[in-house]
Amino acid sequence: FITGEAGCGKSHLIGEIITKRQQASYPSILLLGQHFMASSDPLTQICVSLDIHCRKEILLSQLNDYGKRVDNLVVIFIDAINEGAGLDYWQRFLEELIASVENYEFLKLVVSFRTSQMKNWFYDLAHDADNTVYIHEGFRGREREAAQYMFGAFGLDQPLWPMYGSEFTNPLFLLKY
Repeated sequence: FITGEAGCGKSHLIGEIITKRQQASYPSILLLGQHFMASSDPLTQICVSLDIHCRKEILLSQLNDYGKRVDNLVVIFIDAINEGAGLDYWQRFLEELIASVENYEFLKLVVSFRTSQMKNWFYDLAHDADNTVYIHEGFRGREREAAQYMFGAFGLDQPLWPMYGSEFTNPLFLLKY
């Protein structure tokens, strides 16, 4: 899982990972959480999204076979599952999707979602020691460099005094600033 607060750069991080994978000719599939609807399970919707007409089990098997042929993992990225069908949908289907993908040696699943201090199912996933979780912290620890870059990129004068509070860790805030 990739988690973090709103605007910290989770989608950008996934985009960078996929770009680097493509440059190395590694197979990746990107799906957006906002496109999943409550009407059917994720694998059925993935088949439809990819315009592949087969049973969902065959899809996973074929993707795994492809990974085996190219001797590299096929990674399925689903970005922002908190959007679209949201919490109730993924509570119902995520474990099943993970279990289905885990049955294949050359398939991996990376899922991102927004977290906050509000304790809900997403919060619990992000804090479950049994899950592999990367918590994206935006520019934390590099606020000064980030602000200097953003101010420079937009032709703004640099502040005369340091003003790098916690909001400067958030790339979306800096863009809107």
